[in-house]
Order: sequence, then C-alpha cells, then structure tokens
Amino acid sequence: MAPTEQTPRPPERPPPPKTAVGCLVASLVAVVVCLVLVVLVGAFLGRVARTQREIVRKGVTAPGTVQLRALGCDPGSTVMDSRQSWPLLDAGRRAETIAFIACLATEGRAVPGCDDVARTYAEAVRPAGKFVAQVRVVRRFRIECQRVYGEDGAPIGDVAP
Repeated sequence: MAPTEQTPRPPERPPPPKTAVGCLVASLVAVVVCLVLVVLVGAFLGRVARTQREIVRKGVTAPGTVQLRALGCDPGSTVMDSRQSWPLLDAGRRAETIAFIACLATEGRAVPGCDDVARTYAEAVRPAGKFVAQVRVVRRFRIECQRVYGEDGAPIGDVAP
C-alpha cells in the first residue's frame, strides 16, 4: 500500500479579538436600571416621610394637646383621629373609637394616669365618640396604661397594649 500523503493545511487564523461593545452596553443598561431604581425608591421614601411628618404635625397641634402638656405629658404627645376597633380585655367585647391620645412622660417626673389624660382631653375637646388614652414612660419602653373612654371621659375598659 502506498503511504497516504496528507496535504498540509494552511495554519488556522486566530479568531478576531472580541470587542467590548457588548459588555459596555450591558454595563450601561445595568447602571441605568440601578439609577432608575434609586430615583423611584428615593421618591417613595420622600413621600412616606412627608406623610409621616404631616401626621405628626397634626397630632402635636391637635385640640387638647396644650392641656395634656399642662397635665405633664411631654411635647411629643399626640392626639390622632383614628377610627379603630379595640378588643377590650374583659368579656371579649370590642369598642369602636374615633381618636387615640398618646401621652409620653419622662421618667423621674410626675406621670399622669390614663384617667387623668382622658378627663383632661374630654373637658378640653368634648369628643363626639369613644377614644383611647395611652400613657407611656419614654425610657421604660413600656405602656403604663391603655384604656377606652366614653365621650365624657368615663372609663369603659382596658385594651391590650
């Protein structure tokens, strides 16, 4: 048999170098998407902050807050219009309320009770429905009392903190 001769093949060319255009486009798209997300999240957080600030402003300047401060509640105390249903601790009943009064007190100073807060608020505002009064001592991180009261400031029952 005759030896088969192989024909020499021309040397293979190396593939052309890749251009970075694809990577550049992908990077730019990722950067644009990240920027859009940052702007959207920032706008959302800004709106939430404005809403919270407005709620606090209304609560701190609501009718009755001056009288609550005179009673011994700190300036951070608020009165909020809040229609809620609260479970009473006794007999499993519920109470529908129209307002929530949060009295913040500083430890070491005289701490008003819920009954005092409710009576002061009822005399100052004459609410049109039941409300919840809460007293919280700032550095103790706990609620001292929380009760539902009638329009006249008379206690109806305790609610779970």
